[in-house]
Amino acid sequence: MEESWKAVVGYEGYYLISNIGQVRSIERRVKNRHGWVIRPSVLLRPVAHPVDGHLYVNLCRNSKGKIHKVHRLVLLAFVGPCPEGMECRHFPDQNPTNNNLDNLSWSTRTENQRDRVLNGTDERGEKSPNAKLKASDIPKIREMRHRGMLMKDIGAVFGVSHGAISHVLSGKQWKHIP
Repeated sequence: MEESWKAVVGYEGYYLISNIGQVRSIERRVKNRHGWVIRPSVLLRPVAHPVDGHLYVNLCRNSKGKIHKVHRLVLLAFVGPCPEGMECRHFPDQNPTNNNLDNLSWSTRTENQRDRVLNGTDERGEKSPNAKLKASDIPKIREMRHRGMLMKDIGAVFGVSHGAISHVLSGKQWKHIP
C-alpha cells in the first residue's frame, strides 16, 4: 500500500494523517514570546495505551492539547464520520497497533465484541481485571445453590457478595461457563 496523507479532521492546517496510521505536524508560522517563528513539520510518536494497546497522539491547536486515538483519526480522514451506533473495528488482524486503513472499519459494538471473543482478547471471566472468581468456581457455585445453600453463604465461601452469586446464577455474569 502506497502511503498517502490527508488533513486530520478538526486540525486542518495543523496535522496530517497517513493511510498507514502515521501522524505529522504541518510546518507553520507561530507567534511566541520572542516573535514569529517557523515550527517545522515533525512526525509524531504515538504512545500505546498500557491496557488496550491502542496508539494515541496528543494534538494541539490554539495552545490546547487533546489526546486522540490514531485509528479513529485514520477512519475520520479516509472514510468519513462515524455512523450512528458504530465504532472503530480492527479487522482482520485485531492488532491495536496496526492502524493501516485496510485493517480498519466502522462496525457495530456487537461485531467488535464477537471479534474479541473469537480472538481471545475479551476480558470476560478471569481475564477481567476485577474478577474475584475463577472459571472453576462457577460449576461449584451452581451445585451449592442446587443443594439449597443460601446465596450469602455461598458468597462467604468464595469471598464475594450475595449479589455476585446472584449474577452468576441468573446468567448476568459468567454465562459463557457451562
